[in-house]
Amino acid sequence: MKNKFIYIIFFITCLAFITIAQTTFNEFKKNATNHNNDTIRINALNNLAVYYSQSNIKLALVYIDSVLLEIKIAQIHNEKVDVFYIKQKAKAFNTLAHIELQKGNVKKAIEYCLQAINVFEKLKDFINMSKLYNTLALNLKSV
Repeated sequence: MKNKFIYIIFFITCLAFITIAQTTFNEFKKNATNHNNDTIRINALNNLAVYYSQSNIKLALVYIDSVLLEIKIAQIHNEKVDVFYIKQKAKAFNTLAHIELQKGNVKKAIEYCLQAINVFEKLKDFINMSKLYNTLALNLKSV
């Protein structure tokens, strides 16, 4: 009886997480196209690129192109370059590194990874730098 109760609780919890994940994904899609705030749009596009980089590389590349274009447009309209845009660009480079590694283009993956590391190094963002050094090590390991 106790095991049955545990299984039921586990099942309900899993359903709740699946519902939350789907809602979040739908929010990303909606925000990527319809939101007035460019930072929310860029963040949503980047998150979709990361999501699709695992299953649909062509679509992920479309989202990355959109991110880079949105950042370029935002930087034209703003006199100062905001740290947010710089970080989002580095995040896009990191996603490109993962995609290139999946495609077997290790050299290109390393180039994108180094570009992202340089951005985070300038920002003194040590957490993201360490994540990227890990990605770089995985790239070099596969050479």
